[in-house]
Amino acid sequence: MKNKYRLVVLLPLVLLASCKDYLEENNRSALTSDFYKTTAGLEALVNSCYTATRNIYYREVPIQMLESGTDLFAKGNDNKQAGFAGYDVNLNGANAGVREMWTLCYKAVEWANTALANLDGTDMDAARKERLRGEVSFLRALFNWHIVETWGKTILRTAPADTADPEFTAPVKSTEAQFYKRILDDLELAGNALKGIDPKDGRVSEWAVKAMKARVLLYLASEYNQEAIGAEQAEENALAAAETAVDVIEHSGRRLAEDFRQLWSMDNSDGGKNEESVWFVNYTQDLNLTASWDGDGGNQAFCVYTVKYDDQPGLTRSILYGRPFNRVMVTLRALNLFDRERDQRYRGSFRDVWLVNDRKKLEAAQSGSWPKMKAVGDTAIWILPGIATPRQRAWAEGRYQLLDNLDIYKTDDEEHVPDIYDLKKGIQLNKFQDSTRGALNEARSARDAIVFRISELYLIASEGYWRAGDPVNAVKYMNLLREKRAVPGYAEAMKITASDLSLDFYLDENAREFMGEMHRWYDLKRTKKLVEYVNKYNPNVKDDNRDGNGRGRVQEYHYVRPIPQTQLDAITNPEAFRQNPGYN
Repeated sequence: MKNKYRLVVLLPLVLLASCKDYLEENNRSALTSDFYKTTAGLEALVNSCYTATRNIYYREVPIQMLESGTDLFAKGNDNKQAGFAGYDVNLNGANAGVREMWTLCYKAVEWANTALANLDGTDMDAARKERLRGEVSFLRALFNWHIVETWGKTILRTAPADTADPEFTAPVKSTEAQFYKRILDDLELAGNALKGIDPKDGRVSEWAVKAMKARVLLYLASEYNQEAIGAEQAEENALAAAETAVDVIEHSGRRLAEDFRQLWSMDNSDGGKNEESVWFVNYTQDLNLTASWDGDGGNQAFCVYTVKYDDQPGLTRSILYGRPFNRVMVTLRALNLFDRERDQRYRGSFRDVWLVNDRKKLEAAQSGSWPKMKAVGDTAIWILPGIATPRQRAWAEGRYQLLDNLDIYKTDDEEHVPDIYDLKKGIQLNKFQDSTRGALNEARSARDAIVFRISELYLIASEGYWRAGDPVNAVKYMNLLREKRAVPGYAEAMKITASDLSLDFYLDENAREFMGEMHRWYDLKRTKKLVEYVNKYNPNVKDDNRDGNGRGRVQEYHYVRPIPQTQLDAITNPEAFRQNPGYN
């Protein structure tokens, strides 16, 4: 453990230039920590703190940790994270994904602590120094937020690791309240340091800080933290969350997109130009320059959500349709959340049609079961969200694959939580596809990872006002969002009234807006709905998967993840610093 933390601060430093698509790497592994006391070294260290964000946002393991095993996504055919997807025996202290996330978060905090500890020791220009202090304070708050929301009471590090400190090898667990105080203090410092600063290159802005603060305050007002920390200030925090969100909405210059589908176009993949982007993680077209600590940089979201299409009649693997990792499958619950006639977000989020794209496979299909499949560009697969009519099936016979809920989910009952019958085929979350990739098997995308979108601030404003007892403003900000998400001609029909507002409604609206964007597990946790929703709606952990005591597989202890066994093995006080309850 001692050597690991010392290695962190001597790893190769990644120099992120202010220009979006330019990044240098200098191997500083032979340098001592005195390098960080120079202006060049401190700049390099701060830039390395940004590199840490590329290890988490839209990378495969963190995506599965936060999206699979919820009500929205179940196991795909090639799921690599059974513990997250199914809450089975694989979710324990030895789980590789848990260990990876823990290591990434604590490395990131260590780098931030090291940067903050060295700032005042340089002869850097005072204004530049304060700006960097603000940026790093925001990043430390962000990673500490991931830590506390993932593991609950655990190690809170506020200074560079010191092997002489007894708590280095005998750590103590800090409470959620202690974590959140540190997070808010860091955001306060960052906000003061970054006033008036709004870069478009992925560096932290004033508005990123305020967006993060609004999210944190809403989490403090939500059910899990009311229980863990206390409900005394819940209403006050909810109102502060709403007012902070409104500040971003009204003054940041960001705006809701007119076309939800175009929001996800590669033409809008540069976070600095995307009109909804409040803050983003910067990726580049030159993937060799998009570094992460494991050397395999790039946005991987498109791979995780792509279904297995390339072994189907008329279809071959293509850059347009994506590399089919097929890690997760969209649940029927997720599809049933959308009004497909009125809400742009259904068509803007999913793919349900694949067109013939290979002549040889077309000829093979024609000589087999698909003699009416006529040409490249014809329909190869249509997955219907619902039940196909006899007329639709008759037309599709011999022409293309028509699959409906009976074929994919084995049910015609929207209230029944079905199994997924075919783990390879289903309606595909399509937000993150990248048709600009250079090769068929390229598993990395240049798409920037938008961490805060302006739409989240509308949802925070609405929910915050609702929690604070102000239904008028709650309805106002919800309807501003829903009107913008309406299919043309349906803006009035998309509006809601105060009687529609409830905790379940907010979770539904968050799902429609942020499907697949690494929000869901945290949302279910903060609202204390994880146990109810996953047992009720996820086909891998339905209520009929009992533990012998009449309970569903997902239980109260699943509101936090297990601490990695490697951490527990490295400490000298295992009797005091124990595994989170329920795990082994």
